[in-house]
Amino acid sequence: MKDPHSIYAFYKKLIQIRKQNETIQNGRYVPFCKDHPFVYAYKREGMDEEIYVLCNFYGTKTNVELDLQELELLLSNYPDRIYENGVFVLRPYEAIAVKKKPLAFV
Repeated sequence: MKDPHSIYAFYKKLIQIRKQNETIQNGRYVPFCKDHPFVYAYKREGMDEEIYVLCNFYGTKTNVELDLQELELLLSNYPDRIYENGVFVLRPYEAIAVKKKPLAFV
């Protein structure tokens, strides 16, 4: 229970994020990548933010094309994320949640 990389710690963080985020609690659920053979993906749309959740439920690496700019990693079961040129590389059994940062107006 004291290991910061344990499943227990992961679920504690997941619950904390849910409690603190209005978009996760009440945002509109929008599935995408419906035809992807390995990935379950959806986004939550709130008034001023979008949160994307990508889950690879299989033991092989897979790619998800999702061209997003300015992302903030909210949660992952790996210590990092692989995102290059509009493609997420999801490792076996990887799940991530990222928040699309709002555009700054000048």
